[in-house]
Formats: sequence, structure tokens, C-alpha cells
Amino acid sequence: MSRCRSGTRSWGASTSRSGRAATTGSPESAPGGAAAGRKVKRRNKVIRSVETKRTKHGAKCVVELAGAGDLDSLSVWLKHDERIVASGSRRVHGKRVALTLRTHKRLRKGVYELDVIALSAEGEQHSRKIRARLR
Repeated sequence: MSRCRSGTRSWGASTSRSGRAATTGSPESAPGGAAAGRKVKRRNKVIRSVETKRTKHGAKCVVELAGAGDLDSLSVWLKHDERIVASGSRRVHGKRVALTLRTHKRLRKGVYELDVIALSAEGEQHSRKIRARLR
């Protein structure tokens, strides 16, 4: 026996917050619903992809950009457990930017977080956080 929002008791069928039975289809799941006509925006239009590889004295990071039209520089921070382990920055001249992230010690295997920040000539910032597994 469960108690609904309105305080009435119901037997068997569970209800959602809207009061509809959970077993019936909602209007959002219908193929002709409002969600079907909505356009999904890209998460970040400037920074397309980031590849990271562990090297002998740090890591190599290759960033793919949408275009180098108005971008001036690119900065990358490599974090492990919220601590910045390595960082690097480079001027942007094309669609691909390769950075060498130097460290004092060899990086251990595991999951790291990359903060990639692209700065345009007008001062606009485009950032993206990526979780990367270094092997």
C-alpha cells in the first residue's frame, strides 16, 4: 500500500509525481510528441575532441577545434583528484593543436580530468571538461 501526493491510498499501480500511472505511456515518449520536434544543441561548438596519451615525462594532448577563425590561444589543465598535475598552453594556428603537458614525476595509470579552455581574440572563453583514462 502506498500513499499518493493527494493523500489517497492506492493498491497495486504506482503513480508518478504528475499523478499519472507509471505503467501507461507518457506524452513525451510518443513519437509525435513535442520532444520529437525539438532540436538538440551541441554541447560545445568550438572544442570538438580531445585525445590524451601518457608519455615518459608527462602527457601529450591533441585538441581538435571547429575552426581557428577567431581563436587566439588554448590552455589545458590536467587534474587528478581535483589537484592540477600538469598544464600547458599554446597559440592556435589551425584546427588541431598538440600540447605537451610536462610533469615533475611520471603520471600513474588511472582516470584524470582535463580542463580545456580556448580563448578568442575578443576575450571570449570556450571551455570543456573531459575525463580521460591514461594507460
